[in-house]
Amino acid sequence: MQYVTRSTLLGGAVIGRSKESGLILSTGVYEGNSLTLDGSGIQKREVSSFKVDVAPSLVAGRFPGDSGAADRLAYSLLTRQRANLNLQWRFVGAQETIAGVRGSGSVSQEGAILRDLGEMWAGFTWSRPLSKVVGIGVTTYFALRTREKGASISANALTDSAGVAGLSYESNYDYYNLHLLWKAGLAVDLLPLSLGVTVTTPSVNLLGSGSAYVNTMSNGVDVNGDGIPDPLFVADYQEKLSTVYRSSWAVGIGASYQLDQFRLDVTAEWYAAVSEFNIMEPCSFAGQSTGVQYQNTFSAALDPVLNFGVGIECDAGEHTSWYASVITDDSGVQTRSGTNFVVSSIDYINVTGGGMFSIGRSKITLGLGYAFGNSSISFADNPILNAATGGHHAAVTDTKLTSTRLRLIFAHSYTI
Repeated sequence: MQYVTRSTLLGGAVIGRSKESGLILSTGVYEGNSLTLDGSGIQKREVSSFKVDVAPSLVAGRFPGDSGAADRLAYSLLTRQRANLNLQWRFVGAQETIAGVRGSGSVSQEGAILRDLGEMWAGFTWSRPLSKVVGIGVTTYFALRTREKGASISANALTDSAGVAGLSYESNYDYYNLHLLWKAGLAVDLLPLSLGVTVTTPSVNLLGSGSAYVNTMSNGVDVNGDGIPDPLFVADYQEKLSTVYRSSWAVGIGASYQLDQFRLDVTAEWYAAVSEFNIMEPCSFAGQSTGVQYQNTFSAALDPVLNFGVGIECDAGEHTSWYASVITDDSGVQTRSGTNFVVSSIDYINVTGGGMFSIGRSKITLGLGYAFGNSSISFADNPILNAATGGHHAAVTDTKLTSTRLRLIFAHSYTI
């Protein structure tokens, strides 16, 4: 799917057709996100206030050269992904005591999930017409991915003997990874019909580094289910770890049909599955209180995904065009057992509309977008917590995270 100003208003529902020319100075999307957490052990609540942030943006243009040459070169700098998540919840009162503690039911609980994700693509494109109606192009992308994730659980309870028992778990990792990939496309212009197809290669790992931290403690808690309270202390920190990130094959197709002042765009893009892989592999370490060897591995996997979209464009005059679109945005990221790279994977439906206005050699794009989706969220896949407690302690399972996003779109392009 194309990353141009028209494509932004059409929600990405453009493959094989672009009337853009000149320098795209900026494509800014200012986004507000509201989150709701609901599930077992947690009362339904808003876990974040509505906030505004800058979503993926674009700067692109052509390299200067002979305008009559068949071969054309262009560049682009694209914020491909940006996401920030801050979930926190707390409870103090009377309820069923924590697992492994014989108590009166007077407990306190606290949990937090922090996530920060960014991915920037720098691309260099070569394109060439094969005939009056057929053209091809290939883009080489250097992709820089940065990620930080933190999670913590803390629970305390009053025991039958008037003592205090507690269990805490904290983990944090951050990394960057630079990888290389290619996107090739073919466009056919059979007015009033236009067709296109794109193929994106899996990424080639270049370099990366990261760190991993974990700290698990308990006191007065039967962590392994044998009926005897177990003091537990397992902690580790490692840095300068090599990183790996894998993306999948992707194939996109698109069609566009012109009917008087209206144009309809339909696209679909399929992403192949990626089998489970380790992003970072810290060395095994011995637990301070147990002497047992633990492996704090961070793994990920991707399911196959098919995203599709429909967009419509209306030319209201020489200087004004209006746009509307609906498109799916399924992530494919696995959150089930065996992977612990992500906390939640939300599949969105995006609705976008707006207009493009020509002023001299400049074009101004303004629009609004609304997206909604939900997914499960879990702490269940914490390898050290599971190993140290024999799988007896997992918090926030069978819980749903619901997200709604409102976007304000602004772009400015200039014909050189």
